[in-house]
Amino acid sequence: MSPRFVSLHGIVVLLTVLFFQFLPLPEMLSWEELLLAKFLNQAPTLLCLGYILYHRKRVRDYLTFNLLIIFLILEISSEVHYYFLQSNSRFLLNIFNDILIYAILLATYNHQRIQLRESGIYSKKVSYAVLTCAIVAIGFSFPLVKVYQNYFDTNNLLFFMLLLSMSVIILAVGMSFFVNGPLSRSQYNLAMGTVGTVAVKIYLYLCIFVFDSYPVFAYTIGKIIYSMGILLIIDCIMKKCMGKKNNLAYMARKDARQHTNL
Repeated sequence: MSPRFVSLHGIVVLLTVLFFQFLPLPEMLSWEELLLAKFLNQAPTLLCLGYILYHRKRVRDYLTFNLLIIFLILEISSEVHYYFLQSNSRFLLNIFNDILIYAILLATYNHQRIQLRESGIYSKKVSYAVLTCAIVAIGFSFPLVKVYQNYFDTNNLLFFMLLLSMSVIILAVGMSFFVNGPLSRSQYNLAMGTVGTVAVKIYLYLCIFVFDSYPVFAYTIGKIIYSMGILLIIDCIMKKCMGKKNNLAYMARKDARQHTNL
């Protein structure tokens, strides 16, 4: 990604964070103001969607490209549930939406992954992946145990959906370590981006099920971490989608435009 797009994305994220910092309760907002809030909440994701659509002609791996589009659309669809569902079924659908999101992400990583021995220093990489997955599993275990204690007898569907969501997310985190080789900076950027989005999910589940409190930082610090995680994921995967031939052609056209301007 160009520095200008990253700067634009950062500005949009900061503006949305400032907006939600001083936003009153949803009950105090009119329909138009609530619609604006929902749109601004997904503005960074919409910006990333526009970025990959803008570069669609440079893409050579169309399967990964389509999976990325589905991934971002599912991210945006979490806001659509608010308008069509009642509150008692909205949360279950949000968990199901998380399952779909990370299942698509897992399929994308699995399609893009390289062979383990070709990824370089594979024993150390496996250790990093196992350790990170263990930390994520520990983070999810607290809300999972709480859901089992409080809801298993009355709503065991919630428990199994949360268990499935946790399993898919852990697999996606582990697979993110094997998409890029050791000499690429994308190796750690992709893992950091995935872990960043997962950390926000763990925070939301902890607040809802364990602490029984409103996730105050979800739209401030959590919004920054989550948006930066999405940006890192899109940047790393799009680099692998664009072939060298297309990149060379793009640079040639860019040099030609600069020469014409001179």
